[in-house]
Amino acid sequence: VALNEEPLRPDTLTYMVLGEQLVATELHLGLKIYYGEYDSSLSLIDLLNCAEVLFESVFGDVLPKEIKAAILKSHNYTFSNTLATIRIEKSIWTNKDQGYSIDFKITHHRHKPV
Repeated sequence: VALNEEPLRPDTLTYMVLGEQLVATELHLGLKIYYGEYDSSLSLIDLLNCAEVLFESVFGDVLPKEIKAAILKSHNYTFSNTLATIRIEKSIWTNKDQGYSIDFKITHHRHKPV
């Protein structure tokens, strides 16, 4: 980075488990893109890779192609099966750098909090 250029803040990937005692009710991966006008494809691929591992660990199956596409295109998407609801949610920030968040959530139906 040249001295007159502003350094880019790194994107941030987070993981959270919500639940009660020994039962997980929601698994959440979150990606924060600080500079939306720059190419964030590598960060989205990192989120996709983590989502694939998490989905396979939970369901023993590969991540459906519709969910993969929603992550890579940063689109909202909801998928449900008999065990859980999977959501991809994009939140655009109202800042000058056009940052945004992409969240991948698995919410278990049987153990959903009331």
